[in-house]
Amino acid sequence: MFVSGRTVPFFVLTVVTLLLGIVSISIINPYVIMAGSIFFLLTTFFLFKRDFNAVLHGALLTIVTASVCFHFLQSAIGLIVLGGLIGVYIFLYLVDKRYRNVIKTKSEYFFLIWLGYAFIQMTSVVQTSATQINMKALLFGVAVIFLTVRLIYNTEWLEKFYKIWGFSLLGTIIVALWEISTNNHLPSSGAIFYRLDNVATAGFFNPNDFSFFLILSLPVIFHWIKQKGRYRLFGGFMFLSDFYINYVNGARFMLLLFILASFAFMISLVKNNKKLLALFITVFTVISFFNIDTIKESIEITSSLSESDSSNDIRKLLAIGAWNIFKNNLFGVGPGNAPYYMDLYGVSVGTLNVVHNFWLEVLVNYGFFIFMGIVIFFTTSVYKMFKAVRTSDNLRSSISPLLWSSVLFIPACIESSSIFTFSITWFFFGLMICAVNVINKEQLIKKSSKYYQ
Repeated sequence: MFVSGRTVPFFVLTVVTLLLGIVSISIINPYVIMAGSIFFLLTTFFLFKRDFNAVLHGALLTIVTASVCFHFLQSAIGLIVLGGLIGVYIFLYLVDKRYRNVIKTKSEYFFLIWLGYAFIQMTSVVQTSATQINMKALLFGVAVIFLTVRLIYNTEWLEKFYKIWGFSLLGTIIVALWEISTNNHLPSSGAIFYRLDNVATAGFFNPNDFSFFLILSLPVIFHWIKQKGRYRLFGGFMFLSDFYINYVNGARFMLLLFILASFAFMISLVKNNKKLLALFITVFTVISFFNIDTIKESIEITSSLSESDSSNDIRKLLAIGAWNIFKNNLFGVGPGNAPYYMDLYGVSVGTLNVVHNFWLEVLVNYGFFIFMGIVIFFTTSVYKMFKAVRTSDNLRSSISPLLWSSVLFIPACIESSSIFTFSITWFFFGLMICAVNVINKEQLIKKSSKYYQ
């Protein structure tokens, strides 16, 4: 069950989440979230169970998740926190044999190979400031994957994770709505530097970055809506907020993905839960009726994607430039060096030379073989998750959110120029590996049971 029958744990989760949002707004200090997160999970898990190692485990998962959702781990202090979290996990590994039975997958080794290849590239490529940033992001990303894979290893922890992600998302939404209503922002927001009004970034740098995170979180919102009682109510609030924030941010492509994902969700309910579908459509219709102007403007924003404008034209030119660079450098130009080579082989688009496309960025910087590695990783992971959702009743509920988030990631990662350096990106890769590990574990259990029958 996703929802505990106890009222007290849910009440604690709700109150602490709201307090975190209010405190971070009033103090305007994202680091407050870290201290609050520790209290948030320690209190909750002590209510759920008395196993100290399980409490410590839950605290690690919550701190990592909340930090990623608020884009905290990118800072220098965040890197120190990440090192401390890995240290705590090593402690758990040494004192509790349960943490030594994680099923390894080839995907995890691929990211280590990627890191090793990047170090080899560093010996022969031009090194710029972007090189150091990209290399730091890759090293950091592999560490995040290492930790994430070892914190979520069964369906029970997946369900706990969806709770934690949902409440962390709710905290970012509270901050975002405060930003929109007051035109104030957290210190890390680029909206301050660029003097942007009526946008939301939460802990991210620009509106597109935050909208990417919101779309990636949409399947978790659907997971909450499918539950009963309080979680459904909060899920509905986050769903409407997700749409509104993407609309205010003017994230055209993210709005399109939001609409497509919502229709896919409704189609899935036709077969499985017609009452929830009717409720979902009714609530959305009523709200749309009272916000008809917002709906019309959203349709206009989304339809403008097919038109020729400066944003679309620049992205096309950057894609052409990236392809030209790759054709002359099949093994990659080195970590973060695509902007440096854009002037040599690319197409001039003024001062903008950062590829707004995660897939092309990997292809250009790291070459054909690493690019094929990440494509194979996505293809095999999505296939395994899809197969599990279709064939396993035990895994369907737990795997579905990560499956649909993976599908959304594929197109969504071409919107922002900073996807490679996001902690949420590498955290999500770790979650995909976790899903595959859970599926493999389920298959091993089935094989063992058949063997002993």
